[in-house]
Amino acid sequence: MQRDLIVELKQWIISSHRKPLLLRGARQVGKSTAVRMAVKESGRHLVELNLEKFLRLDPIFATFDLNKIIPAIEAEARTRIDTESSVLFLDEIQATPQAIAALRYFHEECPKLPVVAAGSLLEFVLGEKPISMPVGRISYYHVGPISFDEFLVAKGEIFFREKISKFSLGDDWPVSIHEHGIRLVREFMMVGGMPAALDKYLAQPASTRDWINELQSIIDTYKDDFAKYTRRDTLLPVLQQIYDFAPRYLGKNLILKEVAPDVRHEYVRSAIALLEKSRVLLLSKQNDGVGVPLIAGDKEKAPKIFWVDVGLANRMLNLDPTWMAMNLDMIHAGQVAEQFVAQHLQWWSGPGQSPGLHYWARGGKTTNAEVDFLVQLGTKIIPLEVKSGVAGSLRSLHQFLSKGDVPFGVRLDMDLPRFHAIDHDVRVEKDKHQRLKSTLISLPLYMIGELRRLLDSQLY
Repeated sequence: MQRDLIVELKQWIISSHRKPLLLRGARQVGKSTAVRMAVKESGRHLVELNLEKFLRLDPIFATFDLNKIIPAIEAEARTRIDTESSVLFLDEIQATPQAIAALRYFHEECPKLPVVAAGSLLEFVLGEKPISMPVGRISYYHVGPISFDEFLVAKGEIFFREKISKFSLGDDWPVSIHEHGIRLVREFMMVGGMPAALDKYLAQPASTRDWINELQSIIDTYKDDFAKYTRRDTLLPVLQQIYDFAPRYLGKNLILKEVAPDVRHEYVRSAIALLEKSRVLLLSKQNDGVGVPLIAGDKEKAPKIFWVDVGLANRMLNLDPTWMAMNLDMIHAGQVAEQFVAQHLQWWSGPGQSPGLHYWARGGKTTNAEVDFLVQLGTKIIPLEVKSGVAGSLRSLHQFLSKGDVPFGVRLDMDLPRFHAIDHDVRVEKDKHQRLKSTLISLPLYMIGELRRLLDSQLY
């Protein structure tokens, strides 16, 4: 299954300015497979160690002496490391935390050797065994589940993928192509982007047993990881409780007393922070939307919950895929659509930056308003609303646009792509209205991968 990560890794391998690369992401999102494929396609010799199986190497890494570390790796891998032709891959690096600190010495003393590491649940381990991170000596690449565009390629939808990649705002868009895109995005929303489950689905799309069992296996594996890497007995049951609870609240505000009413808030906050840092839980931060950088306007109160993958969330809610396919207007559809957008928008700033999501809310007795997502485009903040159908109120989006210095608003839905002129009164306070003249860009959800390109073309 081809992924954008493979292309990035191949470019990193041949770069003359590379640093050791640490791949971050939840377990089973495809980090290890991508490394193996990239090295193979690069014609290099892969030296791979899964450090969960070689815990005895931790004290050797702690020496920070490459004259000891490299021979020890060669002995365990039973192969030679050649700086000109090999790639060293340290998988599950969180199992031997000293290996993370040792990455700086590969950068300083052995720069010709490409070293890539992958880790899951790093924060769980670092919380128990603090180490000195090699700041400035390594690069990060944050990895998530398969994207919708990658799904299209894996499914063989090359024509459709090329069609949307060439679309420009204002172009005519065939209804037949649109209807096909709607079917594809609903299919992805049902199955999700976890590579192992998606691989089984694509092999036998008519059978639900194999890919659903794979999703359940991933869900169970995540839970097992909590027990493996969490040493604080007080935190483990809270982690498991929140893990089971969160998918029911997709797109809703996180209220501590509802998540775990009988647990001290400090434990709940710690557990939520770990789940977020491990990339299992996605939190969208409330933002004032005043200006750039967008992250500067984040607030800690009332974050909104999303999950690592829409397919996993559906499985944890025990939603039957056959029923989902027949009930496209179900009450859960809005949450599924928001989840789909969230797991793509978190990479808005690129895979080299930590994932982030933002939304806007304004409270008041008569002017409550909330916009699903905010993104930063150059020096502008753009509001985005998500709809699971072809209609829905945009009152909150209009209120945000009325703040001024907002070039346009965006709606992601199931309708055809189009422009809408906005010219009407907006209530900004109880007895105060303001004339709003702006533009709304409506795009179908299946164009999520083209969103930044299309908005850039409108702004610049």
